[in-house]
Formats: sequence, C-alpha cells, structure tokens
Amino acid sequence: LSKFITQNGEPKTASLLLLLANVATIVAAYLLIAVWGWGIEGAALAIGAGYASTLVPLAWGLKKRAIQGLGLVRVSWRDIWALRHSVFVGCSGGLQFVWVLLQIYGMNALAWRGADIDGVILNAVCLGLNSLMSVVGGGIAETMVPMFSVMQGARDVRAQRFILWRSYLLMLIFPGAITLLAFLFPQGVFWLYGVQSDELFTQGAEVVRINVLGMYLLCVILCFQLHQVLLKHPVFTNVVSFMKSFGIVIPLGWLFVRWYGYIGLWYAYLAGSVVSLTAVLLFNAYLVPASKGALQGPFLLPR
Repeated sequence: LSKFITQNGEPKTASLLLLLANVATIVAAYLLIAVWGWGIEGAALAIGAGYASTLVPLAWGLKKRAIQGLGLVRVSWRDIWALRHSVFVGCSGGLQFVWVLLQIYGMNALAWRGADIDGVILNAVCLGLNSLMSVVGGGIAETMVPMFSVMQGARDVRAQRFILWRSYLLMLIFPGAITLLAFLFPQGVFWLYGVQSDELFTQGAEVVRINVLGMYLLCVILCFQLHQVLLKHPVFTNVVSFMKSFGIVIPLGWLFVRWYGYIGLWYAYLAGSVVSLTAVLLFNAYLVPASKGALQGPFLLPR
C-alpha cells in the first residue's frame, strides 16, 4: 500500500502511514506483552493491529479528499465483475506467497527435526542473512525494472546494454561481497544476530557458508527473472519461482535431514539454487538463437 501511494505522487503520505504503523505496533506490543502478558500471540496480534490501523487515517484522508494525488475513481459492480478474467493471475501470485510461507515453515520444521532448538537457531540466523541479501538484491532489481522498461520502449539497444550490464554487475558485486565476507568470517554473522554460543558456531559455520552461496545464486536468478519477464516470458519465471521456493528445497530437505542432520537442509537449499540457475541458463541458451540475432550471451544482452 505504501509503495502504491508513493508511486502515485504521495511519498509524504506513505511515510506518515508507515511511521504510524510502527508507532501503533510498538504501543500495542507493550500493552499486549508487558501489561497483559499475551506473549508470542500478543506480538503477532500487535503487528497485525498496528499495520491494520493505518487503514483508518487512509480512509479518512480519502473521504476528506486530503489525499489528492492518487487519482482514485469510483468503482461500479460492472468493473468488479470484469476482474473475473484476472482470477487465474491472482491465484498464481497467491500460490507464490503460500510457497514462501511453506518454505519458511518447512525449513524450521526440518531444522527442528535435524538438531532440536540448535537447528532452529541456526535456521533463524540464516534467514536473517537471507533477508539482508534479499534487501540488497531487491534494491538493485527495483532500480533495474523502470529504467529498462523505458529503454525497451525507446528501442535504444545501447542504452539497454548499458542498463543490463550495470544491473548484472551490481547484482554480482554487492551480494558477492556479502557472500565473500560471510564465507570467510561466518563468526561475524553470528555476532551480527546476537548468537554467542561457541558450540553453535562450531556446528553452524558450514551451515552459514552453504546458505550464503545458495542465496547468492538466488540473487543472480532474480536479475535473470526480471529480464525474462521484460522479454515476455512470465510463465517460465513462475516455474523457476516454484522450483526454488518449494519444488526442490522441501522434498530434498526432508531426505537430506534424515541423512546428514540439520546441515542436510542447507545442502537442499544450495541444490535448489544450483538447479534453478542451471534451468535459467539453459533457457537463456535457448532464447539466444530463438531471438534471431536480437540477443546474445548467457545474460541475454541486446546485440
């Protein structure tokens, strides 16, 4: 919602709504946890209530026409009925969201099965590192899409090549630097997330290294996927999303945890990334001759 408001010319409104959501969450969390003792359930309810509370001032602002830049119009039942054609697209997006939740749940469940609470702690450390990589990769992707979309419409091949090279290099360098640091100094990752157990570090250094390599490959895949969507191949990108989120990690993890313990979970994670990247590169190799000279190389650069 905040992103939609920002893109429609009201960044100040979006910032105020986010600020309100965070303040409401903090206040609700204090009341529900510290005052009423609701524990974990109170924390979850506080987050939901805090962010839902922003809908009240948003609705009031729209009613009072205080938010003018959104360009919203009244919607009739005929307009709503016309949305039936988008049901399958919406289901596809919803399923991807379910796959992400299933992956997080499955990874925690497998970690618990493999190493009790130690496995869950290590999984949380790796998910935190993944979030950091996701923010960096997502930021690069956010800058890539609008620029390339404009240049694609302008048919400026040199500009497209420049933008793609810059995007790919940024995606390779910045997540690559994080990967290298985490691979060389895994103890720094544990320190960053407040885990100071020597026993956990001894067991978990290999886990962090395997995880960060897998996440680095996913950052590269993200860049490829965005490019392929712009080349009008969304079906293939959805297939890759399914593979990396659910189709490989959960079933392979279920097997590997039985054989290798909690480290098997991260072997499965790395395997999912390798298989997904291989599929993308093979698809790119197919697209190059299919483009009849318009694209070249594994990065699908315009010729």
